[in-house]
Amino acid sequence: MEWNAIAPMRWVADAMVVLSNTPAFDWDRVLQQARRRRLVLTLQTMAPYLRRLVAAPIPDTVIRNLKSLPVTELERDWMKIRTRGISRLTVRDLFRVRFGLYKRSALSVRFRPAIFGFPRYMQCVWGMDHWWQLPMRGLRTVWRR
Repeated sequence: MEWNAIAPMRWVADAMVVLSNTPAFDWDRVLQQARRRRLVLTLQTMAPYLRRLVAAPIPDTVIRNLKSLPVTELERDWMKIRTRGISRLTVRDLFRVRFGLYKRSALSVRFRPAIFGFPRYMQCVWGMDHWWQLPMRGLRTVWRR
C-alpha cells in the first residue's frame, strides 16, 4: 500500500494465489500480526478492497474484527507518509519511513532492532560497500531535498 507512479496491482494477484491455495488460512494469526506490526490500517483498507475487486475469500468475521481493531496514531502517520509519494516527502519523513521499514524487517527475524543495526540496513538499501559511505550519501539526499 505504498505510493507508486504505476499502480502495483500485482499484490492483488499475489494475495489471491495465497488465499486460493491455503484452505486453512489462519486469519487469527493475520489479525495478531497486523496488530504486532502496526498494519491494522493497511489491512482495514486492503481486505475490503480485495473482496470488492476480485471476490477474495475473506470471511465477514475477519472484516468485522479488522474494523474493531484499534489503529495507532503512528499507523495513521505511517500511512500518510507511505501514500504521499517519495518526491513529496521531507527528509524527516524519509528517515521515518526507512527506520520504520528497518524496525519491521527486524521484527520478522525475531530480534529487537538496535540503533546500530540501522546503518547496516541503510548500507544494504543504498547498495554501498562500506558503512563509512553513508554520511556522504545522507548529505546528498538532504542537499537534493
